[in-house]
Amino acid sequence: MEQNRPQGPAGLPPSMRSTAPRSAHKPQHHDPRPPAPHVPPQPPKKSKGVLIAGLVALVLIAITITGAGIMQLASNLSTATAVKSGGYQAVFLTNNMVYFGKISDINDKYIKMTDIFYLQVQQPNTDAKTQQQSQLSLTKLGNELHGPEDAMYINAKEVLFWENLKADGKVTAAIKDYKSKNDGK
Repeated sequence: MEQNRPQGPAGLPPSMRSTAPRSAHKPQHHDPRPPAPHVPPQPPKKSKGVLIAGLVALVLIAITITGAGIMQLASNLSTATAVKSGGYQAVFLTNNMVYFGKISDINDKYIKMTDIFYLQVQQPNTDAKTQQQSQLSLTKLGNELHGPEDAMYINAKEVLFWENLKADGKVTAAIKDYKSKNDGK
């Protein structure tokens, strides 16, 4: 009788048995396709709603800024067009001074005037016997001790108001009279 030998899988003697674990003997399927390339994970996509809302906000901001600029320009233009070119204007200041001349530039920061005159009070010689009233005279800017040029930049914050003068008004007539006597200066 044959000796009873321990037999391994499929009746093989132990010398012919594999020492590898059983799981290593699983059949492998070979996929003929190449392995897929590794794609890194991508950040989550923003929804279209968020992008559209952002664009709408940017457009509204741009419209607001542009609108404010247009309104400021329109305000400056309407004020500048209110000045009658060629005519004289009176500018009344917060310090009770009044200047007469031609406004050549006006904006929210300053008013530029040229061909400037102002009123000066002339005190008469006073006698105890006669009471004369003081008189106003129109004085051309530039004859003062400090010798200013005939241009003035007035801070817009110091202006109470300004107005166009009539061509046949007393101040305009006095300016024309002064210029005729002084060779148009």
